[in-house]
Order: sequence, then C-alpha cells, then structure tokens
Amino acid sequence: MTDRDIAYLPLDEIQPDSRNPRAHRSIGDVREAVEYLGFIEPIVRDERTGRLVAGHGRVEVLTAMHAAGQDPPDGVRAENGRWLVPVVVGWGSRSDDDAARALVVLNHTTETGGWDEYALAELLTQLKQETEVGFTATGFRDTDLDAILAKLAQVQAPEDFPEFDENIDTEHKCPSCGYEWSGGT
Repeated sequence: MTDRDIAYLPLDEIQPDSRNPRAHRSIGDVREAVEYLGFIEPIVRDERTGRLVAGHGRVEVLTAMHAAGQDPPDGVRAENGRWLVPVVVGWGSRSDDDAARALVVLNHTTETGGWDEYALAELLTQLKQETEVGFTATGFRDTDLDAILAKLAQVQAPEDFPEFDENIDTEHKCPSCGYEWSGGT
C-alpha cells in the first residue's frame, strides 16, 4: 500500500498493540495538550495487523476523557455518543517484525531529535512572558526552563574557538548557537 488517507474511526474500535514499549510517563502532559490545543496529530494504524503503531498515549487520553463524560476535543468528531478519531490509514507492515520496528522508531525518533536549547529557552521564555497562559500545554514547567537556562549559562566556548577581534577579516560562526559575525574594519 502506498496511498495514505485520514479516516475518522470509532475510538472504541481502535486496537492498541500490546507490544508497545512506550511507558507514557508524561500522560498528564499529553492530556493537557489535547484538552488545551485539541487533537492535532492523527494516530497511525497498521493495515496488515489492524493495530496501532503510533498514538497509544493519545488514545489512552481520549479514552479517559470520553469515560469521564468530557466533550470531544477539537479534531475529534462525535456521532451518536461515539468519538471518531483521525487515523492515518493505508500503511501496512510487511511482517510482525516490521510492525515492531515501526512501534519503536515512531517513538524513538522524537527522543533522538534533540533540541536547540537556545531556541527552546527563547521560545519558552517568550511564551511565559508574553502570553496569558505561559507555556501551558507544552509539557514544560518552570523548573524545566530554569534547568535549561542554568545549563546554558555554564556553556563554554570550545578551546579552539577564536576570540572576537574586530581586525580579523574572516566570517565567524559560533558552533554552539549559530550566531554569525564579521571581522575586519
């Protein structure tokens, strides 16, 4: 299968994969984001197995919200008391081993991507200072921002990094933050 579509499927018919290794320790952050921002990203179903390969935590949150009698968040439809969830359909694994690989990689790549901590600190600080709700629904807390800022305050330039000299005729770029400046007069 090569074509992908978004289909709205009944929440109570979505089958998780029991082999999903994700612990969902931050399920409260997922719920806060879904309640505040709506259901942004569709979950992904393996057409061969009929089970999820991505979105187990979001399904867990929606199931709890539905059971608690909440209204469906933006992005989730309601029909005759059932919630219909956007699901990416059209991808099918070639084997159980490939389905397991998909379970791992779709979670792992979000971890390994890392952060540009300068840009993250700047964005979180801006949200905190300039918006009424701060950085609600981001998964970050004040203590997280404080830790990032403290870490960045301790960053040292590499030993071979040139000192700023206004008489140098070359371009410079900081390897840590990307700031660029020109030397020369």
